Amino acid sequence: MLIAGEFVGGKGSGELTISDPARDSTIIAVQSASTDQLGQAVTAASAAQREWENVSPTDRAATLHRLADAIETCADQFTAVITTQLGSPVGLSERLHVRLAVADIRAVAEALVSMKFEQQIGASMVLERAAGVVFAITPWNYPLHQVVAKVAPAIAAGCSVILKPSEEALGAAALFARCVQESGLPAGVLNVVVGGGREIANELVGHPGIDVVSFTGSTEVGSAIARQAAGTITRVHLELGGKSPSLIAPSGDLTTGVKVTLANCFLNSGQSCNALTRLLVPRENLSQVEQQILGLMPRHQPVDPWSNGARMGSVVSVARQASIWSDIQAAKDRGDTILAGGTGLPDGIERGAFVRPTVFFDTDPNSPIAQEEVFGPVLTVLAYDDLNHALELANATRYGLGGSVWASTNHEAADIAREIRSGQVDLNGGAFNPAAPFGGFKASGYGRELGRYGIASFIEPQSLQN
Repeated sequence: MLIAGEFVGGKGSGELTISDPARDSTIIAVQSASTDQLGQAVTAASAAQREWENVSPTDRAATLHRLADAIETCADQFTAVITTQLGSPVGLSERLHVRLAVADIRAVAEALVSMKFEQQIGASMVLERAAGVVFAITPWNYPLHQVVAKVAPAIAAGCSVILKPSEEALGAAALFARCVQESGLPAGVLNVVVGGGREIANELVGHPGIDVVSFTGSTEVGSAIARQAAGTITRVHLELGGKSPSLIAPSGDLTTGVKVTLANCFLNSGQSCNALTRLLVPRENLSQVEQQILGLMPRHQPVDPWSNGARMGSVVSVARQASIWSDIQAAKDRGDTILAGGTGLPDGIERGAFVRPTVFFDTDPNSPIAQEEVFGPVLTVLAYDDLNHALELANATRYGLGGSVWASTNHEAADIAREIRSGQVDLNGGAFNPAAPFGGFKASGYGRELGRYGIASFIEPQSLQN
């Protein structure tokens, strides 16, 4: 843990076990933070924040660039840790998990120097002030990217941060803390505490020294955190679950749309909150889609994450594996049709938290497998009758995080996307943009991360009247 600029061991009564899911083996056990240590982190963050806010935006941006440099220098270490603790293929760990995090930080730094923190509005001087001390709770599925998506905008805004990384992927956060020290960030601006999510949240969400709570995780836990924070009127940002549609319009490139959607759904073993897990296709094309999916499935089979050219590794734990299998079996028991995959270990694999990528075909749109987040490599294919029906299906879940539209032109795709209640929609396979806002509608949360929108999430305006 990192508290007030010093690395310390936990003194709490709880013990966290760090595992290698691909080998179903324990790596190490660490002690959780004590209540006193959590209080020390709040004290350190409060003291450091007041000075850090007075550092110029240009100098804060320079610190962020040094942080990105430090992560790039340690890229091989981050790659190894993420591959080991997440089960992510080694190539994916380097390309997606590490490089994306670096791009996130640099995009925030570039946005910071372009922002105005003072402006005259009539007789008022309006200041953009740091919101204060941020309690950031991050998930395990992107153990570096999700950390920087919260920490970088917060410290860019002049806030200090108490980071509680997921207990299932602590290694990347520990390395990140080392890089933070190398960047020259003042002691106390970032503090890292470890422990069970519920125990630490109970201590810090309603703590009087916390000004903002930023949480990424399930919708159910996010709702509980919002209720707890309401007791102290603490500001909350929530980035929650998703069940994102990939809508291939009648004019769209069906072959490319199916191929990219399948790859996106299975990326990171399906453990992405914005994964395209619902494929919406014209009913008359179902047969063609079926044959294409069957032809593509062999390239997405899970293998040892350290293998050359691996596309899929394991999921994060045997507990996650069991949860995914339970959802697949429940859907099968309800009569939903499995086109490919299913429960049980993939062929050739005898142990570890591996899951066969699974496709449910021509699914009832109201089925739980088509409505609720599985958080694993599970795709549902839904047929629509016309474009209005497709949009109805696209908006027919409680979530609204990601999405994709495939049409003959980007202009047509954009017109369709405007009818989808989702925070981010890709047009004809558009690439992820780390400078653009990321966040959801409906039960996918509120608040935005990344770039200038992420910085704005940690700012409070103050008006000085003449």
